[in-house]
Amino acid sequence: RLASAAQAIREHRHELAWIADLIKRRLARCDQEGGEWTADNEYCWRFALGGSEVPEETEERAAKLFEKGDYDRAAAIFRFLVDSFEDYAEGHNYLGQIALERGRVEEAISHFERTVEVGRRLFPKRIGKRSYWSDVSTRPYMRGLQNLASALERAGRHEEALAVTETLGGECGDGVTSAYLRSSIHLNCGRWVEAAKAAIGLREIYPTQSLVGALALFEVGQRSAAAASFLHGVLNHPRAARILLGERTTTPTTYEEGEDHNEGVNLSRALKQFLAKQSRDSREFFRRLLKDPSFSALEKELAETERKWEAVRMTGSREPFQRMMEMRTPKFAENEAAKLVGSSMMLIDRGGSHGSNGKVQR
Repeated sequence: RLASAAQAIREHRHELAWIADLIKRRLARCDQEGGEWTADNEYCWRFALGGSEVPEETEERAAKLFEKGDYDRAAAIFRFLVDSFEDYAEGHNYLGQIALERGRVEEAISHFERTVEVGRRLFPKRIGKRSYWSDVSTRPYMRGLQNLASALERAGRHEEALAVTETLGGECGDGVTSAYLRSSIHLNCGRWVEAAKAAIGLREIYPTQSLVGALALFEVGQRSAAAASFLHGVLNHPRAARILLGERTTTPTTYEEGEDHNEGVNLSRALKQFLAKQSRDSREFFRRLLKDPSFSALEKELAETERKWEAVRMTGSREPFQRMMEMRTPKFAENEAAKLVGSSMMLIDRGGSHGSNGKVQR
């Protein structure tokens, strides 16, 4: 073997392995008898009518590899597909996500920009904002915008990220996702009031936003409001709250715990710049709240209520469910946090001690 040939094979080993596997699977099936769903006529019309779209089997295989974290093989297939199908926007989107998982932020940005560019070409000639999510052809474009904003923020390109969120909210009419992305961007930029407003406005939909709002409220000196917002976040996402503060958590054992863990990881990545410069006062404030006996008692009560609901949910009794849902509301968190103000000096508002005194409307 020539060294140059060996080098070429090494560089494309994953692509070649996938093609070899594809050939092996095709050979294993070639002797199967044709049936109603596999037969074609002598003119091969069924084959011709298949068009030039990405083969579903191949896309699903690559997507499963991505979900398993096998990024080398997934990337090889997606690169092959985007080279073969010029309108395959989702392929660029997957490649961007893989690059982001590997910490190659600038590479991810390039892939997401390509997703947006290709995705925009797939649009129908006329389409209204209300149809953006309901029309399948627009989704790669919108997903590309969302991921592009996140990647730009990871790169510290705040203004560019904000501009993308404006497109997402203005052109696409997706104000919720736009606000979700802006809350993290504003917090990273030190725009505390804007961050708190965006986050608190979304807490009913995304309870993790209460954690973002808590961090921002602390910075404007509203410690009581920060405690209430943090408690709401903790009662909905206890693992995410601890991950955000750099606390250790046990290994997830249920689907819900796994989702909670992932929320914490994603939030920590989104707020990386803020967390890198977060003050000691801020960290200690929220860590003390986690250790406060009242907070701990509420967490234990909620966990016990959840267990009770799991035990009786098929019998028709809804009392545990109603209590569980009540404990996860912002109002419940506000009422419980207010009880702590009189018993702990650290919860008394200190307007002006951290940044702006701007009031945040709920």
